[in-house]
Amino acid sequence: MDADIIAISTLMTTTMEGMTGVLKILEKEGIRGKFKVIVGGGPVSQAFADKIGADGYAANAAGSVRLVRRLTEKSRVQNLAQFNPTEKGHPKSKGWWEDRCGRLDITVLAATV
Repeated sequence: MDADIIAISTLMTTTMEGMTGVLKILEKEGIRGKFKVIVGGGPVSQAFADKIGADGYAANAAGSVRLVRRLTEKSRVQNLAQFNPTEKGHPKSKGWWEDRCGRLDITVLAATV
């Protein structure tokens, strides 16, 4: 699977255990550390995300975007650390941050259980 983040959502309490199942499969296959797993949906809470070992929880789509940005901040910081001070432009100049942050290759695999 070529993804950085696995996003799982549910709208019913009866399918919430499917989220736990995804994490167990990732652990069983020895690939859990390769992905950030985020969860959300109507019946899901931060407490549930913590209980199942997810990397994050978001209550809605906008929150998911903020969460993904926060979870990938380390990658952004590493990317920005490569800035060459002799390069034209300045971190506060228009487009500088977008150019560097846009260089990230983040793939999100989203599923509803």
